[in-house]
Amino acid sequence: MNKQISKSVLIFSIALFFVFAIISCGNKNMELIAKKWKLEKMEMPGQDSMIAQMDTTQRNMYNAMMTQMIEKSSFTFTKEGKFTVDMGFAKSEGTFKISDDGKSLTTKEMKDGKESKEEMMTIVTLSNDKFVSTQKDPSGKSVTMTLVPAKD
Repeated sequence: MNKQISKSVLIFSIALFFVFAIISCGNKNMELIAKKWKLEKMEMPGQDSMIAQMDTTQRNMYNAMMTQMIEKSSFTFTKEGKFTVDMGFAKSEGTFKISDDGKSLTTKEMKDGKESKEEMMTIVTLSNDKFVSTQKDPSGKSVTMTLVPAKD
């Protein structure tokens, strides 16, 4: 009987350890992401070849647009699971969730008070000073965004 109790206690202790480990990882990721971020860099596949095909005027306009987007962008995440994105020319807000393993972030955009578009991105790096994620664009290519804490 004591062997059964000891075995049950051991199994319960191990299970409890894993539950706390998962919860603490989730809380750590929420702590790390909960702040205002600024877009530092965006890498899109085929971007260089697209730019190479532009004439000088188009290239200058594209570069100015990208510079403005990088300068004006902000991504704010809260510990309560809400986000706001302001790209300078477009704003979005909604809710987000980080997966239990800390490898993905799912956002649900709010439109007219209801959840609408859901998107999932892979978390490449999440630390106090950098958040790197990848996401598939409509053509299926990976877009990489590098965010750093905003200084305002």
